[in-house]
Amino acid sequence: MRRRHAGTMPRTASAAALLALGLAGVADAGTLCGVETLGVAFGTYEIVLPTPNDSNGTIDLVCSYLPTPGGPPPLIAVYFNAGSSGVMTDRRMNSASDTLRYNLYTDPAHTQIWGDGTGGTSFQSAEIRVGPGVGNATRSETFTIYGRIPPRQSVDTGTYSDTIVVTVEF
Repeated sequence: MRRRHAGTMPRTASAAALLALGLAGVADAGTLCGVETLGVAFGTYEIVLPTPNDSNGTIDLVCSYLPTPGGPPPLIAVYFNAGSSGVMTDRRMNSASDTLRYNLYTDPAHTQIWGDGTGGTSFQSAEIRVGPGVGNATRSETFTIYGRIPPRQSVDTGTYSDTIVVTVEF
């Protein structure tokens, strides 16, 4: 049985989606990428507010490679898994036995769910382009993660979290 609170005292929850890093695939032996993630920290969630709780995080990539003459530039792709909910289109943070719905998006309008490209989800990608001359090509890319918790979810006070595995394929 879920506890209900009477009166106007707002209930709050602290929420964060943590990002764990995974590296997968190699375009060729000359490609090297460094990756840093800053998870999405939603802060305090108040169940009485009529607006969603939005927050951002980032993924920073620095990749370099030795270009192959006439070859295409490597493509870097960044995928997210579903987290503890097992479903990318309905992610959930947990606190004890309670859950708080949220999601992560590739766009600031919160219309494209960040996943692996399946089931209506999207992912981010970038090419490492080579300028004129010979030598290594380097590309720095920052991807913004747009997080959103829908409003007015009846949850108990607590600290809610989820862990998302980030896969960078190059």
